Amino acid sequence: MSACRAGCGFFGNEANKGYCSKCYRTHASENDNAAFEQWLQQHTKAVNKIVEENIKRKLEWQQAEPNDNNSKKRKQMEGEPKWPPLTTNARAILENQDVFSNIARFLTPAEITPFMLSCKSFHKVANGENVWRSMFEMKYGKTELDTALIINQSNNQASANDEWKYRVKVINKFKESSDLDWNEFEKAPFILQAILHKPVSVFAKLGQVSSPFKFPPEIDVNNVKQVIEHVWAPVVSHLPTLVEFLLNCVQALYVVREQCDEDNDNTPEWYLLYIYKTSEDNQVGLHSGGVPLPYEKALKVEQEGWGMIPKSLALFYSVHDGYTKFGRRLDAWEDGVVSSNTLRSLACEIFNEDDNDDDEGKTQLLRFHHDGGGNGQTFYRTVRSDGILEEDPLTGDYDHECPEYEATISFWEFLDEMLTEENDCW
Repeated sequence: MSACRAGCGFFGNEANKGYCSKCYRTHASENDNAAFEQWLQQHTKAVNKIVEENIKRKLEWQQAEPNDNNSKKRKQMEGEPKWPPLTTNARAILENQDVFSNIARFLTPAEITPFMLSCKSFHKVANGENVWRSMFEMKYGKTELDTALIINQSNNQASANDEWKYRVKVINKFKESSDLDWNEFEKAPFILQAILHKPVSVFAKLGQVSSPFKFPPEIDVNNVKQVIEHVWAPVVSHLPTLVEFLLNCVQALYVVREQCDEDNDNTPEWYLLYIYKTSEDNQVGLHSGGVPLPYEKALKVEQEGWGMIPKSLALFYSVHDGYTKFGRRLDAWEDGVVSSNTLRSLACEIFNEDDNDDDEGKTQLLRFHHDGGGNGQTFYRTVRSDGILEEDPLTGDYDHECPEYEATISFWEFLDEMLTEENDCW
């Protein structure tokens, strides 16, 4: 094909005297027939060459595999390129406008015009302000966008597109950091995304976007203490130290949703972030909790090898289905209470010598907390003297390198101590 005579980068056509539709409106009055004839010769030669190549390629395919009934799939010729799956890098290439010009080289003259019109429409839609506003509002919330646009009006960057690109640039700058200074967070809270273990598709103040964390109308979601009191009301008598810490220290509540993992079919999880300032080094401290389970549903959670989970754990899941003070990793993999779908029952070969268990083969430990190294806190299956299974058994520290085990502390006592130790905002 031949490019537009005006050199705009699009293709010209014979009806427009060698110009594209846009340039033709500007140059229609010109009568330079010699230049047009020269363009027409080159154009005709290019078209004929493409037609000949298409015919030759079609004949080669037919010769490679005769197909009388047209029902067979064409056999791939030797040396013909095999297209790989569409990867993240491949999708990034499609964002480059030049790819459309390369595709156009393989089209027939009749296909050129509708294809180019489609490209223009796609580019216009993809870069439209409404598209970027929608993306921004879904991730950060409408209030956040309106505030950012007002601030940026003086810098001539009052568009959602500009603000989105600015935030991506700032986040990438902080990605190598393991800690975040509180002053940096106060200036630009969205930077917190940079230190999280996984990228997130939603990062917004509580109440700014639709999320699974719901509150009755009488609760002001902008009032941090009021929200904390409401969330932790079911267990405040069991975890007084933790609730006091949250009420005194937490200064901001955010909801986040982790992005889908291309290598994992699991549904992306939502978390409520409790953000506070550490007293010693003026850094950002972070607790995170999963979406709560209704208490009636939590009571029915069953773990293979153990049975129905203890009532105390079910009550905690009605507050948060998984909770951690680890910070960077939100899924409570360590330093917290694992979620209901990551509970693990453990084998019974670690019992003390004086432990006479007649029910051989049944798991006796249920791990709800671990340190990331194979150890952690577990419930110990206990049968009362009347033969009934204890609904809230004691817990003990399980060490995978040590066969001895002793359950000495209640679930609530362990949790209240573990989740508040080393918190330095007091």
